[in-house]
Amino acid sequence: MLDKVKTYCDLCQDNYDFYFGLPKDMQNYGWFLNEIVQKQKNLVDWEVFKNEYQKDREWFYTIEGYKSTFKDFHNMILDFFNDEEKKLLKTEILLSFDLSIYPAILKDDVNSEIYELMHVPLVEFNFLGNKQYSRSYPKLLFVQFNEEQSIFTCPKDLKMSAKRLYE
Repeated sequence: MLDKVKTYCDLCQDNYDFYFGLPKDMQNYGWFLNEIVQKQKNLVDWEVFKNEYQKDREWFYTIEGYKSTFKDFHNMILDFFNDEEKKLLKTEILLSFDLSIYPAILKDDVNSEIYELMHVPLVEFNFLGNKQYSRSYPKLLFVQFNEEQSIFTCPKDLKMSAKRLYE
């Protein structure tokens, strides 16, 4: 489920929408990871994936908005994960995961007036043996908020000045 938080910053006099949670277009990645947890098979490998699901492809044709081949579906899922994540999914035993999006700010190093609010996927894996992995974004600043979730980081001035608008 995806939650939308509307805010307004008094300093820059601008509105911002922050999204938290799992958007519909990322649910296939959650399904894929859940299948790895349940089946404990290397579904990153095309042959393993194909052999596992080729008998019952009816589920594939029920995926909303997806009108492509079975192989393209597998490729689309794999494109979401970086090389390190794919390697971990192949070589480690995945016990659980967390998948969501979170608002982050990319500031231009040359011109501090230029910023970009983006919503990036957070990916966390928990493997057998207490091994953990979290996707990192070194050049991004994550939006912060107070304990009451009423004040958020303004993407423009980077201060806790964006107040939640209650509707």
